[in-house]
Amino acid sequence: MRVAKLIPVTTLIAVMIGAPACASPFDGTWSTTAECPREPGGGEGYTWRFLSTIRDGQLHGQYGTPGKPASATVEGLIENNGSGTLHVVGIAGDSKYNINNVPRGSPIDYQVSVRFEAARGSGERLSGRTCHYTFLRQ
Repeated sequence: MRVAKLIPVTTLIAVMIGAPACASPFDGTWSTTAECPREPGGGEGYTWRFLSTIRDGQLHGQYGTPGKPASATVEGLIENNGSGTLHVVGIAGDSKYNINNVPRGSPIDYQVSVRFEAARGSGERLSGRTCHYTFLRQ
């Protein structure tokens, strides 16, 4: 005699529709500030302020209008322990704010090492000019 195994209905539903992505302890909206002080030899200091969202551990932030000068898209995975590396890509604005005064419209591409806690996070740009990132949970 064969005995059928019973599978909980919730398991069957999850398999049928695809299991939901895992929520992260850092999910939510974060006020983001990137402060880049004046660089010796070129590049005035500047500050960017924008909102970032973490959903299922994935951070996404946008400064400015994508594809236009003085814009940047910030994305990356925030691990459950709060650590992560963000990738920043965009288009440089006014040359007076750029390292070695590279022209407006030049590509931006760098990484930021970050660390999040319950209500705040911080990060440092890993190459090029010095930039400090701060994140405050909204």
